[in-house]
Amino acid sequence: GDADRVLAGPPTGKFVGLVGDNGAAETVLPLIDHRPSWRPLRRAWSALRLAWWVWRHRRWLSAIHANGLKELSLSLLAALLGRVRLVVWVHNFLLPPSVKLLGPLWRLLLPRMDVRWAAVSPLAADLAVGAGLVARDDVVIVPNPIDPADVVAGDRAEAEQAVREAMLEGRFGAAGSRLVIEECLTGPEV
Repeated sequence: GDADRVLAGPPTGKFVGLVGDNGAAETVLPLIDHRPSWRPLRRAWSALRLAWWVWRHRRWLSAIHANGLKELSLSLLAALLGRVRLVVWVHNFLLPPSVKLLGPLWRLLLPRMDVRWAAVSPLAADLAVGAGLVARDDVVIVPNPIDPADVVAGDRAEAEQAVREAMLEGRFGAAGSRLVIEECLTGPEV
C-alpha cells in the first residue's frame, strides 16, 4: 500500500539534502541540531517534540524506525505514548551514553511495547543483547546495503618503495618525539 515517509532528524545536513534530492520522505520533521553545547537537554527536548508529534499523528502512523541505539533513546517515548510499533536497526559498535544512562528504564519499558529488532551484524546484535534490551532470538540480522565490490583496498606500495614511520604527539608530547620525527624524515630508509 501507500505510505507517507517522515524524516525526523537534523534540520540541515548532507543526509537531509540526499533525502530531499531523492524524494525519500514526504515530510521532514526537524528535531536535532548538532551543536555541542547543552546536547543532553536538546536531545531530551527533541524526544519530547517527537513524542508530541507522534501523539498528534498516531492514528495514521504504522511504525517508527530508530536508526541505531541513540535514536532508540530519542524515539522510545514517542512509540510508547503513541502506541506505535518501534523498529530498531542496531549498527552501533559501542553503547551510546544515552543507553548507558537510561538502559534500566528502557529495560522496563521495552517489554511493554511492540518492538522489532534488526542488527547489521551478529556483533551489533550482541551489543543490544548484552545491554539487556532484547533477547538474541528476537534480533534479525539485516546487513548494510553495501555492495562488497565497492569495499576494496587501495593499491599497495611496491616492495621496492621505502616505508617510513612517524609518531605524532599532542601538545604535551614526549620531549624526544621531535627527534624521532626528524629521524624518520631524514634518516635512512627502513
